Amino acid sequence: MLGFLVCLLVLGTTYSGRPRSLIFDSIYFRLIEPEDVAYVYRSIPAKDFGTPLMQKYATIPLVPTDPPDGCSAFMNGDDVIGAIALVTRGGCSFLSKTIVAEEHGAVAVIIADSNTKNIGNWIDMVHDYTERGVTIPALFLLGSDGNHIKQSLLANGMKSALISIPVNVTMYPNLLLNQPPWTLL
Repeated sequence: MLGFLVCLLVLGTTYSGRPRSLIFDSIYFRLIEPEDVAYVYRSIPAKDFGTPLMQKYATIPLVPTDPPDGCSAFMNGDDVIGAIALVTRGGCSFLSKTIVAEEHGAVAVIIADSNTKNIGNWIDMVHDYTERGVTIPALFLLGSDGNHIKQSLLANGMKSALISIPVNVTMYPNLLLNQPPWTLL
């Protein structure tokens, strides 16, 4: 088991080719509902903007935004208040998406890659070098994971998922084994 954990600590790269530790550079969340995608998901925090995820949420809604790219006012803004906004990469900077989510009352934003087939390439979300800032956490999620969550919500007629974030996979290694079957470790 120790060898398995050591491998997890050193595996993983970003688009920039910089190695990332799977456990220590990651924030994991457990999706509770819908049940058909109830797995533990890995996300990585923005590299140089936003705040650390300091609050633990036993349960909190994860709300896909409308529009999905999160670059303009949300049509479902009332659903995002006090929730975590799920937006899709593209259309504007990562920081802009986070600012819009914060303006709508989100406590954090998860930005899923727009490449819905992405099962292993992580992106370093960086500041857009404007004078703007945010006070909520921003996390990156693989496109395949984001797509599966959104498709499940549509199939189940749900406006939001229910998640627990963060989950500590170092204290409960079995949680780490409950990753989505379509995602590489």
